[in-house]
Amino acid sequence: MKWIRHIYYHQQFEAVFLVGIGLVQYGQLYLFYEALYYIFHFRRIVGAIMKDRHQECDDSQIPVDKRAKIIFEKTEKQFKRRNEQNGISCGLGKIDSLTGKLHFGDLIIFAGFPGNLKTSISLQICSHLIFEHSISSLLANGTFSKKQMVRRLLCFTGKISLGRMLTGNLKDRDWPRLTMGVGLLGIEELKTYYYNFDRFVLTKKDIKKLETVIKEKHIELLVLDPLPKPIESSNYTIKMLKEFAVEQKIILIAVIDLLPHRPDAFVPEFSDLINYLEIEDYADVIILLNKRGYNMGKFEQRIDCLEATNGSLSERVYFHHDTYEFVDTKNYGLNNL
Repeated sequence: MKWIRHIYYHQQFEAVFLVGIGLVQYGQLYLFYEALYYIFHFRRIVGAIMKDRHQECDDSQIPVDKRAKIIFEKTEKQFKRRNEQNGISCGLGKIDSLTGKLHFGDLIIFAGFPGNLKTSISLQICSHLIFEHSISSLLANGTFSKKQMVRRLLCFTGKISLGRMLTGNLKDRDWPRLTMGVGLLGIEELKTYYYNFDRFVLTKKDIKKLETVIKEKHIELLVLDPLPKPIESSNYTIKMLKEFAVEQKIILIAVIDLLPHRPDAFVPEFSDLINYLEIEDYADVIILLNKRGYNMGKFEQRIDCLEATNGSLSERVYFHHDTYEFVDTKNYGLNNL
């Protein structure tokens, strides 16, 4: 047995060949296959043990900060795997009840007339996914500049009134929140990217550029605001956007500015989406938004009631201008209007 062991360790393939020749000569071919199995199985076990020992030696050389980052990445992967099955909360329980929570590959539509807080609610959902679920995002906007989008994200992150930030009339409690917001937006693992396009036309070239950024930056959330009306020169369709979301494995939120086609129209209806062909066939969720003002004294204390409708389901959330955030009614003890 010593010479066989010696040959196995130093001349493994020659040993297999010699053992095979001997067994074949005696007509015991099945023993040859069995010997191959045990030889290579034993070799795999020894290799795994040596690999583990080698990794233990290497681990001792890894700095603490790099080791913490590795642990963070593993935990993040497990967390995202769980979210893919259970869905991801958008931070608003009533909106979750309309969407059934968010899943990668979903196409979510927020539609409403101009000035109905469509951009605001999409940005709050975006900031919640970034900071609560570590989801990197890409804001593709055709209305606001990058400076305006970052300012709004800071307001949602720090819960600061946009009016006070624009005028510089910040309260004492606003400065720690603003500092926290700047710090969160500066975290490298939670990068937020911006892409500007023509608000009237979304071309295949734009979609190709978005695809490049998503792959390079590992984007998981794309917000298109606003989504232009499909025309012959734009070369994009709702079906194409849905396939794009599934192929890239991202959550795609699209904001649509509706133009009323009915006289004296104040509340949006599905018939107002007539220009967006096949949207009901390919969009996973379509939420119509309608703002109803609810004033409480000063402008900073103003609260807007936003009615969100998905088919026969309807919910109301409230936007507080003082803290610049949407909340469920029960959180602030407000009565239904």
